[in-house]
Amino acid sequence: MPRADQIIDSLKDGLSDAILNVDYPQENRILIDVKKESIREASKKVMEIGGRYQVSTGYDNIERDGTLGLIHSFVFDKDNVFINIRTFVPQDDPVLESITPDIPNAGWSEREYQDLLGFRFEGHPKPKRLILADDFPDGIYPLRKEIPWNLMPPAAEDVAYQLDDVPRRLFGSPDRAVSSHPP
Repeated sequence: MPRADQIIDSLKDGLSDAILNVDYPQENRILIDVKKESIREASKKVMEIGGRYQVSTGYDNIERDGTLGLIHSFVFDKDNVFINIRTFVPQDDPVLESITPDIPNAGWSEREYQDLLGFRFEGHPKPKRLILADDFPDGIYPLRKEIPWNLMPPAAEDVAYQLDDVPRRLFGSPDRAVSSHPP
């Protein structure tokens, strides 16, 4: 399968110190473990050589090795090759550099794992909550295995929800701006 090997060779060019392991779980699937400091650089490189971002997946490895894992998934459509860039962070310092400044459609995936697993993404342009309500207690991450499945945290009282402004040209023709505030 020469195309997969070409992709790996392109990634190793300039990232060889960042790559910890390369595995082929299936003929057209490549799993690349990278150092956490290199996740943004590796993701950007995949995009530069023709990959298309699909989704990110976070998971809890705390009981096994004290880490949280994150996988950014990409596809090379023409070649039917899937690449997963994986990294790990310690549970007590789950900080990664955001890939959203380079790959804007990764923004919601990063915010999802911020809410559900407790990741923090440095450089994310809009790191507000996505899934959890504004009154959900800080420090409780529903996808961590230590959280009981039936946990019902108490609701906070008097929480002022932060709504986004309506985009100026949401309705009507492009030359007709709509204010987000009533007249």
